[in-house]
Amino acid sequence: NFFKKVGSNLLRLALKKISELALAQQNEIAGVLLSITNFASEKADTRNWQSLPSQIQFARIPLKEGTNHVELTLENGDVESFDVEGNGKIVFKNIVTY
Repeated sequence: NFFKKVGSNLLRLALKKISELALAQQNEIAGVLLSITNFASEKADTRNWQSLPSQIQFARIPLKEGTNHVELTLENGDVESFDVEGNGKIVFKNIVTY
């Protein structure tokens, strides 16, 4: 639940801040150190599900040594053409089709 997660995050941040202030009243340096530790322990949630593609498709194409010409026919009939250098190892090629 969204509100439960937000509430628990706010409670966690509030408890950290209260502990910083309480420690700072007893020992200013210790309070500053706890503040730095609390700041360093926070990590931004940079995940964004909306940025993920709705589909991921891949193909495994055996390549010859040297230049390989590849043509990819998309669902809408468009053709993507590109050259890939075969080197005897795995070669990844990212094709964005939107």
